[in-house]
Amino acid sequence: CQLMAVLRNPQYIASIKEPAEKVQLAAVQKAPEYIRYIEEPTKKVQHMAVQGDPGVFRYIKSPSETVQLAAVQARGENIGYVSAPSEIMQFAAVRENPGNVEEPAEKVQLFVLHTDKKAAQLIRHPSEEVKRQAEEMYGVKLEGVAEIKNETETEAGTATSKDKDNADANEN
Repeated sequence: CQLMAVLRNPQYIASIKEPAEKVQLAAVQKAPEYIRYIEEPTKKVQHMAVQGDPGVFRYIKSPSETVQLAAVQARGENIGYVSAPSEIMQFAAVRENPGNVEEPAEKVQLFVLHTDKKAAQLIRHPSEEVKRQAEEMYGVKLEGVAEIKNETETEAGTATSKDKDNADANEN
């Protein structure tokens, strides 16, 4: 009865107190965002919802560690919804974008530094060791994202004149 109702309209899950796993699965299979209405979704339901739409991770109240990792692997910025993320989760998040982790562990910072010179400049709050290695390896001074954002904003102001110069050059 509950299963049939959810199959017809997945939003019906919101009105069911303690739905069985098969009812939970039916709801999130049709519409992953309805996990927000399930008080205590099973691990299987959590995984299905995140696989269907990694953005729904933020609605899961107490995600299992494996669901947290799957969500971060699928969408790096999901790490923002994980309290005290492990180094493994940090590695998964920075692979997509080094700026995804607010204060990455030094191992994670070094991984980014040794993987991609440009990405290394996106490290927030680089450690002294990472700063030293960046200067030694690439001759680059890492200041952290806040300072880089200010430089980028300044460069954005001059980008229009550069674009104009490029356009003028293309016309000739």
